Amino acid sequence: MTLELQTWFLLGASLAAVLGAGWDVRSGRIPNRLTYAAVLAGLLLHGLTQGAAGWLQALGGMLLGGGMLLPVYLLGGMGGGDVKLMAAVGALAGGGLALREVVATALAGAAIALLLVLWRGRLLATLRNTGQLLAWLARRRLAPHERLNLTNAALLRLPYGVAMALGAGWVLGTALWRG
Repeated sequence: MTLELQTWFLLGASLAAVLGAGWDVRSGRIPNRLTYAAVLAGLLLHGLTQGAAGWLQALGGMLLGGGMLLPVYLLGGMGGGDVKLMAAVGALAGGGLALREVVATALAGAAIALLLVLWRGRLLATLRNTGQLLAWLARRRLAPHERLNLTNAALLRLPYGVAMALGAGWVLGTALWRG
């Protein structure tokens, strides 16, 4: 894949992530019409520009992106829209860059979460909850915690679409920088 084509795919991934972040901040939801359209665009555009190999790259990116967040969703730690948006970003970026997207998103999410916890004065409570969650997982394996999950409105919420937008922007920026 040429650098120019790669840049266009990363731009599409960033656009999808930014749109998802906007919806996530406004409503706490990421609509299926965005995620499904972005996945379809990634599959079609990679396939049309690179043939079967490109289609497989997009499919791999989709599975990697969504697959990396799926366990967190299954444990009640994030919504399904987050998983679908990461799958869409992966499909648009392609398999070769999807891992960079996931890692950059995870780092952005960790930084945002730390800032949010510090800003709200919830560091000790968050550390305690993290310990409880790890102990729960050790005993119950892959089952959502009875209290530490998305259904508990008292817990801090992080619109993970924002982390995806920052991560996708970082990957795009580094690709442009390297030129």
